[in-house]
Amino acid sequence: PGILMTFDRINGPQNELIITQAVSESFSGKIPVAIDRINEKVHYEFLGRKAFLEVGTCGNEPCSRLAWQEGDYHMTVFMRSAPFELIKIAESMIR
Repeated sequence: PGILMTFDRINGPQNELIITQAVSESFSGKIPVAIDRINEKVHYEFLGRKAFLEVGTCGNEPCSRLAWQEGDYHMTVFMRSAPFELIKIAESMIR
């Protein structure tokens, strides 16, 4: 079981922000947008959680994905932006 939420920008691209929460890590593969070119993959720690951060491009724009374990759930946040805004959103989900 899992939840996939998508958020679109007004007058912008679809799937601007995608958040998943699932029991299985493989559920994050259902995200309808793929990072075309990954420039960097790093382990990233935020608010005491160990996460995996990918930064790259989707078409001609920057995009990022952050994934971590939260209790029994696998969390993934994808955004068509540089990682700074993405990390702020992920942190707001924890607080």
